[in-house]
Parts: sequence; structure tokens; C-alpha cells
Amino acid sequence: MAGKKPTTRRRRRPSKACTAGTASDYELVGISSNLLKDLSSAVEKRNKDKWQRLRVQYKSQVKKTEEVIRSMAHSNKLS
Repeated sequence: MAGKKPTTRRRRRPSKACTAGTASDYELVGISSNLLKDLSSAVEKRNKDKWQRLRVQYKSQVKKTEEVIRSMAHSNKLS
């Protein structure tokens, strides 16, 4: 033992296999896979609603800008 070097610890990222959780892992903790699916679908729905809201806001902003441009063009024609 006196002549051997101690083994060095490798510091690297853990493999995906080490960090990937399975449904059974969650069930051991007390979280069912159905609950995880429900949470996932809730997040997807929230994101979808958020993007729809942003899309509506963007369309209304574009509409307002177009109206301003039209009114400016109309007032320039009258001058």
C-alpha cells in the first residue's frame, strides 16, 4: 500500500442515466405519474394562453399603429 498513489476523484458531469428520473422514482417519493402529467398539461395550457394573449396584444398594437398612419396620411392629403 505504501507505494500506491491514492485514486483521484473524477470531477465531471454525471451521465444522463444517473440523473434521469423514472416514474417509479417519483412514486417512491410519493408523487404519482398522473400528477406529473397533470402538472405538465397545466404548464402547457398556461403557456398556450400566455402566447394567445401576447398575440392579441400585438395585433391590437399593429391595428392602432395602422390607424395612426392612415390618419396622418389622410391629414397630409387634405393639406
